[in-house]
This record gives sequence, structure tokens and C-alpha cells, in this order.
Amino acid sequence: MNNNSECTFDLSYYNELFNEAEIEATKILSKKPTRTNWNLLGDYFQSQLGYCTKYNGSLWAAKRQDFSKELVNHFISENDFKFCDIKFNSSGSFLAAAHVDNVLCLWDWHKNICKAQISLIVIERGENLNTYDGRPNALEWLNDDLIVTSDCDGDLKLVDVSTSKVSLLSSLPTYEFADNKISSLHNDSNNILCTSINTVYLIDRRDGTKKHKVLELNSYKDCVYYFDALHSNPMNANEFCVAGNFETLNIYDRRNTSIPLKQLYAPSQITYPFVEYLDLAYNYNGNEILTSCSSNSMFLFNTSKRNGRECIQKYDGHYIHGTGASESLCCFLGSRSEYVVTGSECNNIFVWDKESGALVRMIPGPEVNYRTDKTQNYPRVITSHPSKPCMAISYHDGSLRICEISANARHVEITDLKVQLRDNLRNKMYLNDLRRNLYFDDSDSGSDEEYNQDYL
Repeated sequence: MNNNSECTFDLSYYNELFNEAEIEATKILSKKPTRTNWNLLGDYFQSQLGYCTKYNGSLWAAKRQDFSKELVNHFISENDFKFCDIKFNSSGSFLAAAHVDNVLCLWDWHKNICKAQISLIVIERGENLNTYDGRPNALEWLNDDLIVTSDCDGDLKLVDVSTSKVSLLSSLPTYEFADNKISSLHNDSNNILCTSINTVYLIDRRDGTKKHKVLELNSYKDCVYYFDALHSNPMNANEFCVAGNFETLNIYDRRNTSIPLKQLYAPSQITYPFVEYLDLAYNYNGNEILTSCSSNSMFLFNTSKRNGRECIQKYDGHYIHGTGASESLCCFLGSRSEYVVTGSECNNIFVWDKESGALVRMIPGPEVNYRTDKTQNYPRVITSHPSKPCMAISYHDGSLRICEISANARHVEITDLKVQLRDNLRNKMYLNDLRRNLYFDDSDSGSDEEYNQDYL
């Protein structure tokens, strides 16, 4: 579509969007998924060679994903039943959820039992009485007993789930447009990475007052850079990746952050000039990075290759507009990260084959007729199980649901799927045209080359 076209919603413009969305939806549905290497009979008699691994990453398992249970806590009011972040522990046996009402809930999700409900309000008594009760926005497991949470006031809290003890770990500056992000390190239960506006800190849980500054981005004129996402490599404790209101994904070695190890960027014809990466995730071995950007597309990068700066796969069909940068909506699925998952404002969950980019499953939202009901109950946070084809999903209505292999998975007709894809793509194209025109209206503020180079 022409960059200089007016974004007025007249009939000709609407028809043009409709036709382009119809073509794109047909292209998405024409892609064929990679053939699975799982065979029921053959692998059953060779179970010692990795039967479970092949089964958990099979196309059969991905196509039969559906909601199996809703996690219910009767001690929390339904009106306030909203979770800001959810995470499985390393073994996947427990699920931790940070509630907006300063409560950390710990679930044995297999049995649908809330094992613990821990208040995150910390009161320090001394010369002055200090109360730390900011709304939590992120959590991270350090090990099976320790959880670190971050709240909107910039306070990091250490939670011992075995004793329900909560202590203030550290306090960091905050910014109104970006929450502090946290990420644990591989084989290190003592240190944690945390963002604070345009700075990344390394904090030791044994002495949170000592904050080691790992990275700081320089400001550009009146623009304040901030981080939207932070993830460390699951196999390399020294490597981490950040995303924010700048135009690349930056990978750093925390021992030397003067220059990035790599800068990853999406195709310019798709995202330029208003790209912003909202979320990112490493795959199981740290060789690939999945990111969701503001142009309503997801991109996959292979960082193990020497020239792996450009995306190797693109995923389309979903639509996200009203969600904020604090929400996590992209993740891998499968024991070897064979599939890619994201949520959408059409209330559905989309699952793609990672290698081919083919759409293999659209999971209808809970108790919503996605053809007629326009209730905005879209996913807020999605997190995947570390080894099983299973996901935990928090919705904007406050519900927390488990999605896994189901014998009664709801079938979606191909015609309904195409209609949903077409509607999502049309909304995406209109939003991107609107952002593009707004950008060109304000393009006199400075040159793009100066903008791209000054923040490093």
C-alpha cells in the first residue's frame, strides 16, 4: 500500500484493505507445516531413544491444543482477579502468578490447587515506617524456592515460597511508559538482571543494595529510551537481549557492553519507520530469538549464525493494538521449541509451525463465539511449560487457564479461520497505515541516520 495514501476510511480504501487482507490470508493458509518425525508405533518400541521428546514436539500435539482447566482461587474477589505475570518453575510442576492486589499465588496446576497465597506488601520498621506496596508487574523464578518480583514503584522483592517470607531486595527508578523487567541467569540462583528506564543492572540477592550497572543507553535529544523486554540466554549466563523504543533487538555480553554482540532487525519494508519491539523470547537452547513488534508481526532470528541479523521467518494472522508493553504475548511451544504461540485481540490463540511459518492451530477464546461476540477478553500474558506442550494464559477478564493436549479439542472450520485471519490482517493494515502517515507528518524532527546511531 502506498506510504503517502490518505488513511481516510472511505469505500475505496476499505475495499483495497479487504482485497489485500484476503490475499494475505490465502497465502498464510496455503503454507504447509513441517512433517513431524513422531510415529506412534515406531517410537513406542524405541522409547529409550526419546519418545517423549518427539511426542511433545509433534504436529499431532500442536493441533490438539485446547483449554483443559481454569485455575480458581476462592480467596480473591472475582472483580479483582487479574494477574500481571505468570511463570512455571524450572521443572514445570508449579505455576506462580503475580496478582494486581499485591498477592503472589502458587498453584499445583495439575490438581488445580492453590498451594500458597503470599502477600507482597513489605513493611520496614525503624526510624521511619516504610511500606512497599506497589502493584507487581513481573516475576522470575531463581530456583524452586525463591521468586523475585518487580512492581510499578521500582521495588524488587525476594519471596521464599517455602516459608512465605517476603523481603525488599532493591529499589530502582521507574518510568511511566515502561515497567522494570527482570530475568534470571542460567545456573545462577543468586544474581538477576533488571531494567530501570534506560539502564540494565545486575543485582545479587544476597545483598540487593549493591547494584552493578551493566548497560546504559544514551538519550537522543528529547527522546528517552526505555526497555520493553529483557531476556537472558538460557544456556549462557553472560548473554542477554533487550528490546525497547529503538529500532533493533540488541544482544550483549554483560562482561563488555560497550558495543552489542549483534543487532537484529526486521525487514525494513514491513516495519520501518515506526517499529518497536514489544516482547522477545529465547528458544530452548538460546540459538533463536522470537520477537513481537508494533507492526503486528512476529519475527524469528537465528543468532547462532555468523550473519544471523535478519529474520529467518515471519508469522502473521494475529492482531494486537490495545495491549501495553508490559504484557508478554509471544513464546515457544514444545520440548525443542518446535512451535510459536501468541495471543490476539480477537480473543484467540494462534499456533504456528516454527520452521515453515504455517498456521497449524487457532484456539478459540474461552466461551466466546469469535464470529459474533466482540467482547474484549483477549490474552494478557502467555507462558509455556519448560518441557511439555502446555501453556498457562491470563486473560483481561482475570481468568487464568491451562491449555494443553485435549481429546475434545474444538474444531475450527477453514472458512471461519479464513474470515478471522482476514479481519485481523485488515485491522493490522489500517493501523500500520495510520502510524506510517503520522510518522511522515512528524518527519522533520531529525535525520534517520542520526537517530539510528546516537543511542548506541
